[in-house]
Amino acid sequence: MAVLGRTREVAALLRAVTDASAGSGSARILLGEEGIGRSTVLRHLADTVSCRVLWVRGCRAEAELPFAGAAQLLGGLGEHFAQVPPARRRALEVALALADGPAPNVLAVCAGALDVLGAAAKRGPLLVLVDDLQWIDPESRLLLAYVGRRLARERIALVMALREMPADPEPELPVVALRGLNVADSRRLARSHGLTAHDHEVAAAVEATGGNPLALLEMLTGASKRTVWHDVLAELPEATRRALLVLAVAGPLEPASLDATLAELELSLHDLDPAERLDLVTVGDQFRLRHPLLGAALTAVTPTATKRAVHRALAATSEPDRQAWYQSMVTAGPDDELATRLAGIARRAGERADHEAAARFMHRAADLTGALPAKAERLLSAAASAMRDGAGERAVSWCRHAIAIRADPGLLPAATVISGRALAVAGRHREAYDTLTDAASRVARHDPVAAAVLLCEATVPATVLGQGRLACEAAGEAESLAGGAPLPARARLQATAARVLHGLPDKAAWPDGEAALPSVDELAGDTMSLVQAATVHLWAERPEAARMAVNAAIDRLRRGGSQSLLAVALTVRSDLAFRAGRWMSAQADAMEAVKAAESNGTVAFGLIALARLDAVRGDDTLCGERIARSRREAGPYGIDLRLLLEPAVEGLAALGAGEPAAALEPLEAAWAQALEGGVGNPNVVPFAADLAEANVRCGHRKRATEVLSWLEERAATLRLAGPLRGALRGKGLLDADVELLAAARQACDNPFELARILLCEGEVLRRTRHPAAARPSLRKALRLFEGLGAKGWAERVATELAAAGERDVTAPDRTVEVLTPQQLQIARLVAAGRNNVETAEALFLSRKTVEGHLTQVYRKLRVHSRTQLVNALSRLDNTLGGAGAVFEGHHVDIGP
Repeated sequence: MAVLGRTREVAALLRAVTDASAGSGSARILLGEEGIGRSTVLRHLADTVSCRVLWVRGCRAEAELPFAGAAQLLGGLGEHFAQVPPARRRALEVALALADGPAPNVLAVCAGALDVLGAAAKRGPLLVLVDDLQWIDPESRLLLAYVGRRLARERIALVMALREMPADPEPELPVVALRGLNVADSRRLARSHGLTAHDHEVAAAVEATGGNPLALLEMLTGASKRTVWHDVLAELPEATRRALLVLAVAGPLEPASLDATLAELELSLHDLDPAERLDLVTVGDQFRLRHPLLGAALTAVTPTATKRAVHRALAATSEPDRQAWYQSMVTAGPDDELATRLAGIARRAGERADHEAAARFMHRAADLTGALPAKAERLLSAAASAMRDGAGERAVSWCRHAIAIRADPGLLPAATVISGRALAVAGRHREAYDTLTDAASRVARHDPVAAAVLLCEATVPATVLGQGRLACEAAGEAESLAGGAPLPARARLQATAARVLHGLPDKAAWPDGEAALPSVDELAGDTMSLVQAATVHLWAERPEAARMAVNAAIDRLRRGGSQSLLAVALTVRSDLAFRAGRWMSAQADAMEAVKAAESNGTVAFGLIALARLDAVRGDDTLCGERIARSRREAGPYGIDLRLLLEPAVEGLAALGAGEPAAALEPLEAAWAQALEGGVGNPNVVPFAADLAEANVRCGHRKRATEVLSWLEERAATLRLAGPLRGALRGKGLLDADVELLAAARQACDNPFELARILLCEGEVLRRTRHPAAARPSLRKALRLFEGLGAKGWAERVATELAAAGERDVTAPDRTVEVLTPQQLQIARLVAAGRNNVETAEALFLSRKTVEGHLTQVYRKLRVHSRTQLVNALSRLDNTLGGAGAVFEGHHVDIGP
């Protein structure tokens, strides 16, 4: 059974099953509204796995029947009851009505259920699927929660589907939330059901239903009028239907606001009593419809006059911004005054980074605008906000509408830039490149500078496609068209980035040309350009400039911005930290990047950053799982640059494990992909030195020499220190030349690379029969690898040290207990001056979670104030230099 738009969620659940099969069980809550596809995901999971599946299905009629759900769960496992201790077995049998007796001890029942499941799992892993947990009786829910929290050593995966999370959730377990489908997946869903709706119809249906699959299909087929909801509504009093319509239009409302609106309609809260008795609304801090399809059905069957009356009532009782919105809903024709009000509200929303509201209000302003030029401009503004909000498909549609209603050549460049970026947000990078270059060719005759800007913009999707040559050609053509005319800062940056990627010795790109690039202040309002500037600085070996730009971008994005772009920025900062040897920081940023990107599928780069850390730490299994997930989830998004990065990480993992022959195939694949795409900068994907080393260790001298010659030429042409060190390391290992290796480690500021050079130096000295001289280099390498947590590399060094005559090989003591990645994220934000509430908002956590982690941070770092925390983190983040450095909680003495 196929599922659409659920790749990430299914992958997360399958990982839980895989872990359970290995003896590390866990539980998950699958959360989602009615019609969102919870049951479909559970059935897909059951059809996919090879282990035994146990089903429990909630039933409203049995929701008050004690232990009815537990009876479903354990009914087929009676043969394992004999393995349960007598007291627990007796309690369990009484609870399940298998024996007579007084009311059993609930703890004994829960413990007995866990015993039965554990005994059954010894024969083979179990997957327990619970559908409609909200209709499971309270006693069984308590039992399931008890079991779910105690599966760490069991071969059991438990997945419980729940319609909505209670205010005080009983099972404090990880949640996998199902959200609405995006436009692309909704189109595929419609086609799979034989529907031929146009793109704008699908987009409108997604807007109205929030992407709820069931509601979407009913809306597209017109079935909502024929559903069971129509019959339910027909039984309600007219006043109740009108009161429900208020909630359908406005969404959740606080009691006072709802009461005021109902009063405008000559209704009261009591008119909702019949709906409440039928469980159609939830009542608490807010009133809300329990089912999204109910709102769609109400809207479909309600006369226009009644809906207009509801909008007028909401306008009369709402705050000014929403008042304007509701007034616009009862305005049929152009109304320039109201459109201007809506546009102003949209601009203010954009200023506070509420891009969803900015897009919605500006689009409605465009609807009410009479003059076509102004209408097109507002449509473009709405599209830009939608793009920033991650709604790429919607932004593309609005851009095309703007171009269609205003046949003005001057509008085309701006509309195409927004459309190209939106296509990239939607994962359609090749289409983005073609759209931008085609538009450039159309406007080049009458506006060459505008065409140049479009071509510079086209370099961005070309880069994501891994096409350095294509990006560089577009940049060159842009500068030719501009003919010396000044280009905007963003366009200049894009052209430079293309040259850096391709490996051209651009005077603006390399170390002595830093001033030629736009400054952080110049790009301050453009987070996308700040991230790209950081990337250029990283590739051109200007880490401080890169750090300044990416920190500015992350700070701005955390306060309100695209989660997709935040993920990219965090990955760039993770790369910076990795190259500086601050692997704990690198992991924290990479994990946050994956979390930020999961909503739109652009998880590839964050996963690859994590996989590289796993590779150098010797965790081949986790490394492979992350790369497999990247290929599975990021493949459809056209991120072809990962085709270089993924095999490069696989090759690095094999090298660390001491298996150079296994490293050759993936590294050669990455090399071929890089040459084919024209990626000529060895810092973009720093694996050429790994490929050379693998060939040296396999005895392939000719191939190693070819790669090292390329690396040396690139380093000399582009004046890059890192690739030069890699070339010297490879040549020193190839020719057993200690002097070359000594030159390689001069001024090496990357502790991992330094350790590798020292390892090669020790190997060469030992193999040339100088074991005593080899030992100091190997000791230093061991301390560095151990300090980083590079276990596989450390084991290789330990083997070499033993062969060189070292009798006692020990790891250095830890001076500071390592923080978890999430603790480090929280500590860094707090140290930067944010309070607990601001930190929680930035990381999408609860304040209570932040406070709990912060307590652990203070304990681990042995600090008692925020000032001390700042100092402790500063020590953790120091990079290697001089005779020693505190590094990731280790004191490393590298000696003279």
